[in-house]
Amino acid sequence: MIVSRPSAVIAAALFAGLLLAAPVKPAAAAAATTTATTATTATADITVCFAPARPGACDPLALILREIGHARTSIHVFAYFMTSRPIANALIRAARRGVQVEILFDQNALSGQYPQIPDSLRAAGIPIKTDPAIPALMHDKIMVIDGAAVLTGSYNWTYAAEERDAENEILLRSPVLAAQYEAEFQFLSHGGW
Repeated sequence: MIVSRPSAVIAAALFAGLLLAAPVKPAAAAAATTTATTATTATADITVCFAPARPGACDPLALILREIGHARTSIHVFAYFMTSRPIANALIRAARRGVQVEILFDQNALSGQYPQIPDSLRAAGIPIKTDPAIPALMHDKIMVIDGAAVLTGSYNWTYAAEERDAENEILLRSPVLAAQYEAEFQFLSHGGW
């Protein structure tokens, strides 16, 4: 599904819990330390895919691979872990064609039972960081591509997500939203918490 009307985009993003922007303190809780987030965007496109992929429907893995393949300047990844060889290979190809690829994994991803993917990414010269200051799991599954698009959703970058699990992947084409995710990537990759 591709949506390009601003009100539908904002409604879909709010429903998905994905609309982010500069923090704004709610009027009723001005003294509270928590903040709400809001954003206004003139245009954005949202593509939603479900897994396992259905014949003729949007395939989450194909969407991810296409977006990595179209990247021109940067791909910033923050995720719990990755065991998908196709995604790892696509990131390696992107780095080889000059795209700046940086990855932030949960610290458990590097010491877990699947170190092959992080090892192959590092061997290809892709910098991988962890943020040990995060108090629990970094359970994100996000790619910010060229500062203009975001891939996110429940879809784990694993074989199980590709073949068995009920998952979703959402592509948000919006520099406004991408800037918010990029700010979070920078925050976390520089020791945030």
